[in-house]
Amino acid sequence: MRLKDDHRGFSLIEMVVVLGIIAIIASVSLGVLKNVHVANSAKAVKIVSSSISRLQANAMGKADKPYLYIYKSGDQYYLQTSTVKLDSFDGSILNSKGVALGNGIQVYTSDDNSTYTKVAGSSFVKIAFKKDGSFDSTETSAKYIGIRNGKESILHIIKLILETGRHKLDDGAVADFAGVS
Repeated sequence: MRLKDDHRGFSLIEMVVVLGIIAIIASVSLGVLKNVHVANSAKAVKIVSSSISRLQANAMGKADKPYLYIYKSGDQYYLQTSTVKLDSFDGSILNSKGVALGNGIQVYTSDDNSTYTKVAGSSFVKIAFKKDGSFDSTETSAKYIGIRNGKESILHIIKLILETGRHKLDDGAVADFAGVS
């Protein structure tokens, strides 16, 4: 059996069709990756929000006052509940044994919702409740907690309503991160 000698290559139309298919696949995959980052920060917001709710229930029902800490250890942000009251960063307690908030997550705090400071180094967020279910304003270190994925332009904001003990999600873009350091 003899194979036919055919030395023709791809036509220009075939090449354009293949490149078009590759471009479509690439654009769809980039869209999916962007949604993965958004989902990552949305997941971190849900973790923090549900932890605040659990902390409130625990504070009203337990003798020992629980505290919720959000902090950075290494390259990750973590969340941890403890009955140990910290006034300064303690690496033996605030370490990588907490609940990781996700890869690429960044946490910010603010007292006025206009100027946000990144939680890093020896800084951390401390949240505490009184027995009546309201936030302990002398112990709680921020009124607003901002969470974002480092590749996003949207800061997901959890507002702590100190007087009532409620918290709510206020999503909004912080234009060019003006007021965020």
